[in-house]
Amino acid sequence: MFLMIRVGLRAHLAILWKFGDANGRLFLLLLLAYLFVISASGAWLFWATWVGLLPFEVLVSFALAVSTGPAFASPLLSPMYSAPVLRRLLGRGWNTVKKPFFEELARYLESEGEKGGVPGSLKWGLTSWGVYYSTMASAILFSVTFFSSLGPWTPFVFAGPALVIAAGFSLWHMAYVGKKFVEAKEQGFRLLELQRATRDGGF
Repeated sequence: MFLMIRVGLRAHLAILWKFGDANGRLFLLLLLAYLFVISASGAWLFWATWVGLLPFEVLVSFALAVSTGPAFASPLLSPMYSAPVLRRLLGRGWNTVKKPFFEELARYLESEGEKGGVPGSLKWGLTSWGVYYSTMASAILFSVTFFSSLGPWTPFVFAGPALVIAAGFSLWHMAYVGKKFVEAKEQGFRLLELQRATRDGGF
């Protein structure tokens, strides 16, 4: 949803921090911490696999868990994009293709949002981080525990429930967003119409 179009990464991050609220800054820090944790964890698992401390299947299972990230992306990112942040980014030429949608979203958040933010974004964001991190931790624990009996099939057995959880969570969030868009339409906002026109996924 939130593509950094025509705004450099450094400028984008600066706007998120300067114009975001407390929740937005918290989730920006969580995102930056995630990048460190995932890099450090991946590097350690690669090293442990290389020297023979862990079977290769543990690394594969972890990679599969990390790959479910896009299913959690929208609720993880939405707390950072309050109305002031959207207004500032749009003023800098961000996401011009979907500008009408985001302008309407900013108007909606200013009127109906929680302190200018997406309604329920804190709850959804924290839940998303919890489920995502649990999936990654479970990948390691599951693989270490059951590798002796499952062997090379370990990552594939883990992938089944992991993908079901990720897809289920994504659909659950999409249903929530869809409900909010219908409510917004009844309040006179054109989010639903513009969402369909731009094929945007929502908050």
